[in-house]
Amino acid sequence: MTKFNKCPNCGHKPDGGLAGGTWFRVYECGKCKTCYCFSCGDTRCPECGSKDREEAGECRKKDGAEPLMSSRSDLDQEADLQLTLEDIIKGDSKMISLASRDGRKPVTRNINVKFPKDIRGGKILRLRGQGKTIGASTGDLFLKIRIAPEEGVVVNGDDIDVKVPVTPWDAALGTKISAALPDGEVKIKLPPGTSSGKRLRLKGKGMPLPEGGRGDLYAVISIELPKKLSARILELFRVIKNTP
Repeated sequence: MTKFNKCPNCGHKPDGGLAGGTWFRVYECGKCKTCYCFSCGDTRCPECGSKDREEAGECRKKDGAEPLMSSRSDLDQEADLQLTLEDIIKGDSKMISLASRDGRKPVTRNINVKFPKDIRGGKILRLRGQGKTIGASTGDLFLKIRIAPEEGVVVNGDDIDVKVPVTPWDAALGTKISAALPDGEVKIKLPPGTSSGKRLRLKGKGMPLPEGGRGDLYAVISIELPKKLSARILELFRVIKNTP
């Protein structure tokens, strides 16, 4: 059994438990890798609800911010943290400003929030000691992650779908097109005869993964006409329409 003198998730310490209260059992979820003790997770992972677990050998505890599992106090604060896909892919921290009050006086604090590379929307980060302070007691700050919406971009778990508009003639003849992705522009080879809705896979361009590396990005082709068509192009379309 791995020795822990407190739960790395909820901070619970054994009260006269195993080995005189100096260590106790901690589990690691086989699905999301959260570490937890019986006090905060019972038989299910408090993060994802999975029953798949084993005794923890090394907890994936993050410096600065940890997944939320334990109970709240009156000194705790809650806020939203909005991240762009570029924030998640290229960075591991973001500076935020938090407004509070010191008596009647408004106070603004700047906090550099560190987040794991594999963070996802809906997750909650806990920053210990960054909540309200009364006397010698200080609560924690809980930040709910929200992914900033981007037009034509959808996150599907570890993968990203990006809408890529192309003209009918490029779709028919095939070409190389430029596509703006969350971490930069890339060239994509468009095969001849591509239909609208076709998904072109770009391996390793998706969301960061817990074990390292990244998921995949799919360029979702959308065949669209330019807003203005010349008389010559319209004539060519008439020719195509009437060609058996």
